[in-house]
Amino acid sequence: MSSFTAANWARKNYPYLIAIALFIFFKFLFPYPDVFLDSVNYLQWGLTDAQIAYRPLGYSHFLMLFSGYGNNYINVVAFQYLVFVIATKFFLDTIFSIFNPNNKIKWLCWILILLNPINLFINNLISTDGLFISFSAVWLASLLQFLYAGKRKYVYLAIHLISFIFLFGLRYNALYYPAISVLAFLFLKKENFLTKLIPVVLTSAVFLTLYINTCDNSDKQVGVPILSGFGGWAMANNALHVYRVTNVDSSIWDDSDDKELHQFVLRFKDSISGTKTGVTDRFLWDKKSPLKQYLAKDLKLKKYTNYLAGWWGESIQYNTFGKKLIMSYPGAFFKGFYGPNLGYVFYPPTEVLGMYNQYNQHLEPSWQEYFGVHQDQFTTKAPAIQECFVKAFDLFCIPLSIITTLCSLFLAFLFVKTVAKRKSVTPAFATLVILAAFYIISTLLLAFAHPVLLRYILLLHVYFVVVPIFFFANKIFKNLPAEEKTAAA
Repeated sequence: MSSFTAANWARKNYPYLIAIALFIFFKFLFPYPDVFLDSVNYLQWGLTDAQIAYRPLGYSHFLMLFSGYGNNYINVVAFQYLVFVIATKFFLDTIFSIFNPNNKIKWLCWILILLNPINLFINNLISTDGLFISFSAVWLASLLQFLYAGKRKYVYLAIHLISFIFLFGLRYNALYYPAISVLAFLFLKKENFLTKLIPVVLTSAVFLTLYINTCDNSDKQVGVPILSGFGGWAMANNALHVYRVTNVDSSIWDDSDDKELHQFVLRFKDSISGTKTGVTDRFLWDKKSPLKQYLAKDLKLKKYTNYLAGWWGESIQYNTFGKKLIMSYPGAFFKGFYGPNLGYVFYPPTEVLGMYNQYNQHLEPSWQEYFGVHQDQFTTKAPAIQECFVKAFDLFCIPLSIITTLCSLFLAFLFVKTVAKRKSVTPAFATLVILAAFYIISTLLLAFAHPVLLRYILLLHVYFVVVPIFFFANKIFKNLPAEEKTAAA
């Protein structure tokens, strides 16, 4: 009986078994993980038990779960890929339960999402990206399950909140996720208002707890009670692109510190004008950039006790400086940064994904010990495979992004039209609206927050293929209200 059950399970889930088989074959070609500077930073923060760093420390804590075990060059990426497979099964099972598609559509989803080789490369990278994508899929699926599953809804709510806690610890890009949850609870859940308040209150409580605790830790460690020092630096980095396309009038600055920083920008303008095309984050890291020079000046004046305290301290001024500059020159900001960066959503730079061990990252002895290797660099048997496939996938992102964007905007229009007429929406239509809203909001916010890279927005290019797939599936339109069915046709 048990063998029959196992065989039945295998027949039902063989796409996921194929995914695991692909990973095993992949590891013959790429036996070692892909690493770059962020990889070793996360590992070093974990090995030294850092209490605060430039980025959230959740991934460092994750890496330390494997400390003391051998063969971590396999264990870490195998676990990351296993989480991806489980998350994808949860996501697709949720989507399939709502839309009830035929086998052809299921296979299209399995091929484009589950069996897409890009997932092998992103989960082979020692970085937050793979886990962040996987837990985002769990977060989305658990939201949909809570809204429409009926049974065990509070189990799915618990999964939804726990997945957000993990996401918050991995990357602060998830800060807007609770807002989407709250809007979905209020506008799409068909229950009385008091019942809707339960998930709203719990979601808000989890977010505020995480936010306050993180700010308190920053205050304790460096004396600056803010969520992250990175946010202010990123704001200033993005805003400095304004100086490349227009002359900034010094009269816009009221604060003396901002005036001084403006003079630093003018003094070191060569470091900005040296990048005439495209967007960049080099102003965060280049020692010759105005931001780094300004910090160096304050450290020399003993304004801060150490470099990390200076990074956090300057972040407050950089945040206000960047906001003021953007608000004073919105057109120049769009021309110099936001517009080009929005274009990168459709054709994102491949960066470290484009070539295995692109920067020939050296492994310190302690890192070699952690991974269980005796070599100072990781290598692969087939470096050209990663380079060729990632470039091909990047080209595929262009039509995929255009189609998904158009579908998402049209779905948003249909939803507004439906709400205006006070018509109810079916779970199928509401699911597409949630996914479309998440796609649009994520695109707009991520393009504002940081220079876009493929690994930062891979979630949108992998899982959100379901939006155009089910948008164009005839069976979906049968589930829409009559007004929307006519409009969609």
